[in-house]
Amino acid sequence: MKKIDLRKPLIVLLAVVLVFMSVFIVKNIPFSKSVDLTKGRQYIKAQEKLSVEEIEDAINERKSGEFGAMDLENPETIFNQFQDYAFYGDSRVLHFASYGFLPTTRLFAENGYAFQDVKDWDYRLRSIKPSVIYLAYGSNDINRNIYTGNNAKAYKEVVMNAIEHIQEICPEAQLYVLGMIPPNALGQSQLTQFKMYKSLNLIYQEVCEEMDNCTYIDDEVLGEDGMADIFTDDGFHFVKEFYPIWAKYILEHSQMPTKQVEE
Repeated sequence: MKKIDLRKPLIVLLAVVLVFMSVFIVKNIPFSKSVDLTKGRQYIKAQEKLSVEEIEDAINERKSGEFGAMDLENPETIFNQFQDYAFYGDSRVLHFASYGFLPTTRLFAENGYAFQDVKDWDYRLRSIKPSVIYLAYGSNDINRNIYTGNNAKAYKEVVMNAIEHIQEICPEAQLYVLGMIPPNALGQSQLTQFKMYKSLNLIYQEVCEEMDNCTYIDDEVLGEDGMADIFTDDGFHFVKEFYPIWAKYILEHSQMPTKQVEE
């Protein structure tokens, strides 16, 4: 019995189907000539006419809207704003991780650390190359007599050298130096030199005024001269509830990058 070869009819059928599909697709593709680009061109022209100041105002307005969404009752809305950053500091900064707010990979902090210890984190700094860097020192600079109150010029050089060292590794990064938040009366009684915090913070302000890509954040005010109800029983470290408040203040006084970072 002669076998029937079904391959040729199938090939013809497939060809017909492909032709119909091609016609359908072509009919339903919106060609570029049917797209109205008028609004897009008008928007581009309008942006070209804006001054630098107007563009900055628009960015700040959008930024204000984002910060307005930060809710102290929901700390995630605050800490999720931190992107592409590194945070240098001492035990106070370390507690951002201890309380579960920020990852240890982004905190270059350790008990007893001061400005002259920033080089200890070089390997981690090179590995992540952040675009925003925070530095919150001062307490151990006083405690270790790196700053004595009578060596302002020498201490200022220590701070500037530390910042310059970081900038050599991350020349494009924006740096923020945070003021030292004073301990309360109990904390100051343990070390009376802590009362020098105002003169210490003045040095930080001067450094930031003289250096490029370096801004001072006056978070000293959050301590209310040591009267704020933000301290643990030692009078020096902060309670957990203060960290979202501190983080929100830092974010509101700095410019975070727009790119998202995966941890």
